[in-house]
Amino acid sequence: MPEILEYLTQLKWLFETREHIHKEILDLLSERNDKYKAIVLLPYHQVGNMDKIRDTEDFFTRDTFQRCKEYHNTSLLRYQSFVQLVADIVAQELDLQSSAFWDIAPGLLDLAQKLPEEIEKLGPIAIPEAEYAENPAYHEFPLQYLYSLLEHAEKSTYQFMESQINLHCLLHEVQSSLVVARFRAAEASKARDELDGVVVAEDPRKIREEQEASATADLKQRVTMIEEQWLEALGSAMQGKRILVRNFLVSTGGWDESLQE
Repeated sequence: MPEILEYLTQLKWLFETREHIHKEILDLLSERNDKYKAIVLLPYHQVGNMDKIRDTEDFFTRDTFQRCKEYHNTSLLRYQSFVQLVADIVAQELDLQSSAFWDIAPGLLDLAQKLPEEIEKLGPIAIPEAEYAENPAYHEFPLQYLYSLLEHAEKSTYQFMESQINLHCLLHEVQSSLVVARFRAAEASKARDELDGVVVAEDPRKIREEQEASATADLKQRVTMIEEQWLEALGSAMQGKRILVRNFLVSTGGWDESLQE
């Protein structure tokens, strides 16, 4: 079954495609209006009626700016709704991933801590017969099997953290798209207001840069917290024991580079 991240990624692509279609429709309507304006202006140009030409140009200019403003405001509403949907799903999935990790982390940590610091004092290792068939070297170097288990456990449990990071990154992407949508709506509103002589104090571009910087900083902080949580809860212990086993295998001639994925 596809993961939630894959579903959300496809949903994001579909949403972006739909927005592109909306933009194409706007462009087509704008092109149609330009042609209609040319038809309306033609008789005025023929008789040289400059007042009518100015009034008509002003009407169509205001209409263009107004339609652009309405389009971007409507697009912003769609982005806000989409981001909220993704944020809700991501929050639910993050809770599930975190719960699944903490269900298994304490037990694995307890097992890892039972491995002695002096690996040579470790007792016999129970290895399934099927593993001997695939890896005859286990007869001479049974700690190779232990190393493979430790590495597999480390990588498998880190996937819970990796999944959380990927979800945060996807949410960051859609939130960044929302920032851009806000910027475009603000730019369109500013252009329409300036047409009426209204001076807009705030600079939409500066606001966009500040929001993007804030979102990026938030993402980095969340990723750092996840990494630190992983290391503190399980990662450091697993890595430490795996390195102990590796060093012992190196010292006894049992290390094989193929063991390290």
